[in-house]
Amino acid sequence: AYNYAGVLGLPSILLERGGSGRWTPQEVRDDIRDIINVMRLWGFLEGEALLPILPPKRLVDPVYQYVSHSGLWYPEVEVEQNITKGQVIGEIRDYHGNLLEICRADHSGQIMYMTRTLWVDKATEVVMYAVFCDCDEHHG
Repeated sequence: AYNYAGVLGLPSILLERGGSGRWTPQEVRDDIRDIINVMRLWGFLEGEALLPILPPKRLVDPVYQYVSHSGLWYPEVEVEQNITKGQVIGEIRDYHGNLLEICRADHSGQIMYMTRTLWVDKATEVVMYAVFCDCDEHHG
């Protein structure tokens, strides 16, 4: 919904904190603070924005890495880690430890999020990575 709202030119926000369905009370407070900040910035609430406004960054060449086999997911990377083209980002193995699939990076970038469960089904998205660019830069 947030993405489609943006396409329509409507204000939208996507807040993602925590991981694997886990959250902390501080993360909830941070989400509320960020929502209030954005609403003040857009003029929906009175008052000054609570945080300094940083120059926006753009994600370029996002890759949503899907797997071709059901099995046990063994990631080789962490969220926010920089990766290089061809780097192993994880493996799928069966219950006996037999290798079913090796997932490699299509290009360099940074890991944005990943699946933390051990079992994954065929066609599951296990990792998303992309390149960060300043909004005024052109990625070639």
